[in-house]
Amino acid sequence: MLDIVSRSQRGRVCEYTRGDLRITSPCAIKDSPEGPAWIGAGENGRTLHFMGSDIPLEEGLLTTASSGLSGVSAVKDGIQVVRLPVPEGFVPDVGAEVVVVPNAFELRHDPRRAVDAIIRLREACGFGRILCMLGIAEPSTASILAYMGVDLFDASLPKAMGLSGIRQIPEADIVTGKDESEANVRELDAELEKVRMFIGCDRLRELADQRSFSSPSSVALLRIYDREGYVYAEETCSTVGCRFCCNSTQALRRPDIRRYRDRMKSYRKPAGKRILLLLPCSAKKPYHISKSHKAFASAIHTAPHDTLVHEVIVTSPLGAVPRELDAMYPANAYDIPVTGEWKCEEKAMIREMIGNIIAQGYDKIICHLGEDSELV
Repeated sequence: MLDIVSRSQRGRVCEYTRGDLRITSPCAIKDSPEGPAWIGAGENGRTLHFMGSDIPLEEGLLTTASSGLSGVSAVKDGIQVVRLPVPEGFVPDVGAEVVVVPNAFELRHDPRRAVDAIIRLREACGFGRILCMLGIAEPSTASILAYMGVDLFDASLPKAMGLSGIRQIPEADIVTGKDESEANVRELDAELEKVRMFIGCDRLRELADQRSFSSPSSVALLRIYDREGYVYAEETCSTVGCRFCCNSTQALRRPDIRRYRDRMKSYRKPAGKRILLLLPCSAKKPYHISKSHKAFASAIHTAPHDTLVHEVIVTSPLGAVPRELDAMYPANAYDIPVTGEWKCEEKAMIREMIGNIIAQGYDKIICHLGEDSELV
């Protein structure tokens, strides 16, 4: 039985139970007989021992399309093996509760194929099945893969890298020249514990943003996912949420942020507003409870004809926030570093959104952005 305990967009914490055995995902399957799931190696290749069932895998992590092995196995005890490349039109059997991809290693450092394969598998599996991908997880990529929808991993890649004298930490791979296999496995377990914690507070995207800078392929993986997988990611985004940080340019491409900007394209100003007042954002959210915006409100609403004034806050990563939306998600929940420096992508986005609002027609426009007036 599968219970979804918590989720953060496509990432989720699940409890899968069979009899008295239980697995909480995301987690990593080891190669020693500890716990309800482990992978053993013998003369006939690897075997996945999963909650009392023995599922034969192939000899290694890399299985090509010309290996002669079937792409999709029959279901055994609720477990179905699917080898890459994902067969066209693949749909798990009705009795499949866990879908295992034994050769996901070949997606490492191939971000475009990884995004395509994970989205296709996750959509085929739906929300009611566990997706297990072997040979791909590292401390630096576990959060991104979980964010994309993978539930179970294994520790084979960190262990192999450790035997090659490479220490893997979430921030980078470091060559030490000594056996780091056990340290790498512990690092992966610690990272997956963080992933579960970030999912529990619906902030997994922030962790994925941070970890993406560990390597060029990880940066590419998140960028391609944000671009090619937007529809897939956006349909699980909350319309309410807790406070989150936008500390990198990649945060401009968060699906909930992009959804807000897309919906603003059809925004129409309230009837009767004739004066556009452009205001800077505030550190405190929602803006209207901040000291600076209370001062603006006092000046506006003690003056005659105050109902003619339309207040619009200029900010990144949202671009433009009309006053009537400042208490709604995501305008009421984001944090950004305030340095006075604006990237080209931010400038272009703000100018386009403010331009769309100005084009709706005002008698007067008052810009109260100070040194940031060049933005508009």
